[in-house]
Amino acid sequence: WYSISVIDATEEYRPLNRLVVVVLVVFIVAIIILTMLFINSNIKSIQADKLNNRLAATSNIYISVYDIDIINDTLEEIKSTNPTSSSIVNDKTLGAQEAFNKLFSFLPETSTKQSIKNFVDFSTLDERLMFIDTITAEYQTYGDIWCRARFLVSERTEEGRISHVLWLVESIDAEKRSKDRLINISERAIAASEAKSAFLSNMSHEIRTPINAMLGLNEMVLRECTDSDILSYASGINTAGHTLLGIVNDILDFSKIEAGKMEIIPVD
Repeated sequence: WYSISVIDATEEYRPLNRLVVVVLVVFIVAIIILTMLFINSNIKSIQADKLNNRLAATSNIYISVYDIDIINDTLEEIKSTNPTSSSIVNDKTLGAQEAFNKLFSFLPETSTKQSIKNFVDFSTLDERLMFIDTITAEYQTYGDIWCRARFLVSERTEEGRISHVLWLVESIDAEKRSKDRLINISERAIAASEAKSAFLSNMSHEIRTPINAMLGLNEMVLRECTDSDILSYASGINTAGHTLLGIVNDILDFSKIEAGKMEIIPVD
């Protein structure tokens, strides 16, 4: 009876046992899936944090960052180190174009003031940024400090018109002054090279004249003198004179090459 009862019970509860197994399998699979999603989410979160840190480090080079809505003529300040600029930008009674015009109207009178005012004209941005996504301009601000301004397209409409741009400003004063020093050094080196070439050319011309005179007079001595000792001395003068004349001609040739005046004439 006992054996029969056990067998009957096993047969009776077999569907329930199968259900328990299925539930356990589903539960284990669900735990595995959730664990994988959690790990993947953590990885993406870490990657996002790294990207944000890198972007934050990149933004440190800019002294001003604005998001400009070209269509609605509004702007939002993302970063600024100038309280005066912030007060103008945050004035809600001013549109984006009007705020920029006011910002740059306060700049000191320099050779770059008008060019930067033309640069911030939003009405020409579509034309200037038709085939590119960024343009830059350099200008002088207070204290004769050089800055580089940049428009960066962040969004366009379906028709290709610009709807949003980023305005980025960085200080390039040290870079600009270093570049100006290098240009000054380069210009001075070029001027010194040109002066040296002119000196060598003039010197060569001036020295050749007396050398040719001495060689001509020495030629007369060689032709007319009968004293063997004097002829020996004159022969030595002739050799040395022609050697010196060859050196002077070589110097003149080098000065012609540096001045770009050397002509190559093909002959047999």
